[in-house]
Amino acid sequence: MNTSPKRSPTAQPLTFQELRTVQFLAEGLSYHNIARAMGLSVETVRGHLKRAGAKVPGDLPVRPRLIQWYQGRRPFYYPTEPADQAAR
Repeated sequence: MNTSPKRSPTAQPLTFQELRTVQFLAEGLSYHNIARAMGLSVETVRGHLKRAGAKVPGDLPVRPRLIQWYQGRRPFYYPTEPADQAAR
């Protein structure tokens, strides 16, 4: 029996930056502190979370849905870090 979550055929995986943003959110950081930790603006953090929320199905509002998804995620959701970001 396959117990992995079902994804729609049009579902897209989260980008590396979206996943990092969700990880910080799930750890309890505010948008401001996420922005500081990632070296981004608060508006960019909001954009990452908005796009991530559009990719994660569910009926909850975006923040709790992303946190719930992150806490129960499966390995196939991990994005591959782009080579140019890995070298930084």
